[in-house]
Parts: sequence; structure tokens; C-alpha cells
Amino acid sequence: MSQMQRGLLALSVTALSWGGLFPVGKAALVALDPYYLTVIRYGIAAALLLLILMVREGRGVLAELRADSRRGWLVLYGVTGFAGFSLFMFEGLRSTSPGQAAVIAAMQPLIMALILWLVRGVRPASVTLACIVVAFLGCAIVVSRGDLASLRGGGQVGGGLLVFVAALCWIIYTLGAARFADWSPLRFTALSCVFGTLGIFFIAAVATWLGRAHVPSPTQVLSVAWELVFLIVMTSVVAVLLWNVGVRSLGPLNATLFLNFIPVLVFAIAALQGQPAVPAEYLGGAMVLAALVANNLYARWLLGRHEQLRAARL
Repeated sequence: MSQMQRGLLALSVTALSWGGLFPVGKAALVALDPYYLTVIRYGIAAALLLLILMVREGRGVLAELRADSRRGWLVLYGVTGFAGFSLFMFEGLRSTSPGQAAVIAAMQPLIMALILWLVRGVRPASVTLACIVVAFLGCAIVVSRGDLASLRGGGQVGGGLLVFVAALCWIIYTLGAARFADWSPLRFTALSCVFGTLGIFFIAAVATWLGRAHVPSPTQVLSVAWELVFLIVMTSVVAVLLWNVGVRSLGPLNATLFLNFIPVLVFAIAALQGQPAVPAEYLGGAMVLAALVANNLYARWLLGRHEQLRAARL
């Protein structure tokens, strides 16, 4: 299997798994708060990933980590990617629908372009900026369910903003993987997840002390056991590992494009469950997806043009 085929397969499985994250996560929040849902999810996932890493690469990776000067960056990316993404995402899901959350998360390629502009001074092309405007307008239509005046209030709008922050966290994590290009995807996934999980434990402890979070009873945990199995195995271990494989094989830009399939899958799941979206949500979602596709086609056209010019010079 070629590197491209491996990346395509990895990202396809990731998109399917994360498509289920939103409806399954929403169902699990009936019994667990976002803090302890995240504690259970990544507490077990981190242990599984670390075990797999020890089997595949040996215990020497821990000794190498102690001597690695990038430990601080690993902690930052782990806490941002795992604690930040999951906590903000589940907190946002409390007051918004899975479909709305999925549309916002799918905007990551365009959000990434804005971040690169702010951080690295790489101004997006005019076409990309136009796509960003269309995508944000579509997102606003989805979150407000067509009533843009409601954006002045809270409720689902506040939940949408939290999901947006979660998307920012995951973009930072994705871009941070390039700093560890000499590591295998498994090593970066496992070790960043371990540090992220330690951050989750600390945040959950503080939230419990403040009365924001509550330790669930065994009955509450068992009532969403199957949801937890899916969230732990598929979305936290398999999908995250394959995501880093896909990023390594195809690059961050191409990888984030697979997130476009997630809203379609989420809306399809909701329809099968007898909860079809309102027309405004379909319209806004279509605007977001159209903007993402248009920007990708433009980026690929630019890349092809640059390759032709370089070949002509040679």
C-alpha cells in the first residue's frame, strides 16, 4: 500500500469514527458531565495508547522523552488537543445539536488559514478569504437555525462558540505535530494523549472542587457503557491514531478536508433517528461545505500552477 493510499484509508476511518462522536457524545452527556466524560474517555484511551506504544517501540521511548528538549511543547499540544478539544466540545454539545457542532468543526481548514495568517503572517488568498466569509455566514445560519437575530442571545449560540474554541484547540494540536516529525504517529499520539489526560484530571479536580463537576455513580457510568466504549475505542484511540497517520501521509491541509464528511454523516444519523434538520440547517451546512470544497479546489489549482512554473524554469 502506497503512502497516499495509507493516508486516504486512515482518514476515511477517522471521518467515519468522528462522525459518530457528536450524536454518541450528546447521548452520553445525559448521564455524565463533560468533565468526567472526558476523564473516563481519555483516562482509558491514554492507558491503551501507552500500552500499544510500549509493545511496538519499547520502554526506551520514555527514557528518550526525558532527554528530549521538546517536552514542554508536547505538554502544551497534549493539553490543548485532548483536554481543550474534548472539554470545550462536550460543554458546547450540552446546548447545541450534534449537526450544528459538526458543521462548526468542519470549518477547521478555513480556521487554520486564519491562524496561519495571524501567527505566521501568511495572508490567505482573496479566494480563500471569500470562502471564509461564506463559511462563517453558513455556520451562523446553522447555529441560529435561520434566525440570525438570535445570535445576540445565548443558548445554542453559546454552545456553538464553545465548539468553535474546541476546533481551534484541535487545529493547534494538528499543526503542532510537525514539530515532532521525527517521531512515529503512534509515539506522538500516545505521549501527547498521556500529558493531555493529566491536564484533564487536574481540570476535572478543580471543577469538582468548585462544584462545576460531579463524580458520577457506577450506575450512571454503566447506563452509557456502550457510548463510552465507542468514544474510547473508536474516537479516542483508533481515530486519533489514524488521524496522525493521515496527517503524516497527506499533510495537515488534506487531512482536515476529510472533516467535511462529518456533518453529512451526522445529519444522516439524525435523520435516521427521526430528528431531521430544519431547512436552514441544510442551507447553512451546504454553504460551509461548498466554501470548503471551493477553497480546496483553488488551493490545488495554485499548487499545480506552481509546479508547472517550477518545471518550466528547469
